[in-house]
Amino acid sequence: MTPNSQLEQEKRVRREIANSNERRR
Repeated sequence: MTPNSQLEQEKRVRREIANSNERRR
């Protein structure tokens, strides 16, 4: 488990949320 993995996961989650928000618009 490395800190880089956490950063990548957070970035992916944030991107998914933005995509969902854009789709809802």
